[in-house]
Amino acid sequence: MTEPGRHPTGDAPVFVVGSGPSGLAAAWRLRQAGHRVRILEAGPRVGGRLHTTHRDGFIVDRAASLVPSAYRQLINLVAEAGLADELTAGGSVIGFAKPGEIHYLDSAHLFRDAPRSPMLSTRSKLLMTKVFIDSLKLRRLMSYEDLSIAGDYDVESAADYAGRRTNPEIGEYVIDAAIRSVLGTRADQVSVVEFFFSFTKVFGGQMLSFRRGMGSYPEMLASRFDDIELNAEVLAVEEHPSEVTLIWRDAYGIEHTEHAAGCVVAVPADHAAEIVTGLDAWRRQFLRRVDYTSTVSINAGLSSPPSGVPAFMVQVPSSVEDELTGVILEHNKAPGRVPQGKGGITTLTMDEPARQLAALDDAVIADHLLGLTEKVLGPLPDVEWVEVNRWPRVVVRSFPGYYRQLREFHDLRRRRDQRVQLAGDYFSSSNANTATAAGEAAAHAVRAALGLAAASAGPSPEARGTPNTRFR
Repeated sequence: MTEPGRHPTGDAPVFVVGSGPSGLAAAWRLRQAGHRVRILEAGPRVGGRLHTTHRDGFIVDRAASLVPSAYRQLINLVAEAGLADELTAGGSVIGFAKPGEIHYLDSAHLFRDAPRSPMLSTRSKLLMTKVFIDSLKLRRLMSYEDLSIAGDYDVESAADYAGRRTNPEIGEYVIDAAIRSVLGTRADQVSVVEFFFSFTKVFGGQMLSFRRGMGSYPEMLASRFDDIELNAEVLAVEEHPSEVTLIWRDAYGIEHTEHAAGCVVAVPADHAAEIVTGLDAWRRQFLRRVDYTSTVSINAGLSSPPSGVPAFMVQVPSSVEDELTGVILEHNKAPGRVPQGKGGITTLTMDEPARQLAALDDAVIADHLLGLTEKVLGPLPDVEWVEVNRWPRVVVRSFPGYYRQLREFHDLRRRRDQRVQLAGDYFSSSNANTATAAGEAAAHAVRAALGLAAASAGPSPEARGTPNTRFR
């Protein structure tokens, strides 16, 4: 008889821990390569921060909301899964708030239109040439797969760079505002590499959206898998020479021990540090130090669109409202997001106020954030409903020096024979495409390790030849 949880030789599955975009990408690539895949998800649903609900004809994205056209890995996977028709072109106008006014630019032609905009003074526009030149120098290093290749430039914060190379106007309305809108934190708290990644990858492209909301993507992809265990708390992942052992607890508190051929661990960095037993002390400590920003946000249904705001998103600098990162106007974001004639907004907070707001009642949060939204957009139409979201983990706050440390982490962990691989949005600037790229890379590395193991169990080294595989 086969030991409980153990599979016959050659039949052992590859486990994926986590069902966010990283875990699902890894699972897809592993299954595509012919492996039997089991997915363990700690929560009650798949998708992680990709979560959509529906209310009164509104499509409500509770967290991640947009797909920039630069998200090539995610878009390619969507197409391979037969879901390309689910993506639709989104709004193209971005609002840039300043005290008492909002300037509008077309995101698909941002770098063409920005020089004509009165948003910045003539002197600031001339100084922006320095930023463009610097971004061109770093452009080839702005990788979704591994941003540690830009580690040599990770020597100062984005705010320090702004003070050294630009002026206060650019510092607040371009550099700090970009960091706020993408990461929900301040330019003095993140690496300058983070700014250049956003500047070259996120801004200046077309925005796409899933027709049925961001949460529909993981749900549709997960439906292709037969073996997904929800409410499964993984306690330990231990690598052995010929297999991987996983210990996990199900929704009823029953503990299971499973044996696998390999495993991709696609969970937040600090969680991976606690469950992957084979990490050395330095790498474990690095993962524990990865810091995630938080946000509290509201989704609100309006009786009509706010007057005179054509943007799908308004970026909010500190001088306009220090608590907010931005406001998304759902009715301008993509077709079919709200019922005919209605309006919808999503307002997101910065990390620090979010930590204080999270403990308050929903009604208090809703009133507070609606008031702040009116400071940005002006008076709102009648509010029909409000939903409050608390997200303790949103994106990685890449402190100055983070990507240099990440390079050292990679140097320590890159081995050709590891059956356990890590995946997540902490290997580059934190977003769904980075997570997707990391999942694909982890799946490739597991396949490579299993290929080496199979080769070592086969004919003599002379007969085997050289495996035709590229390794990270």
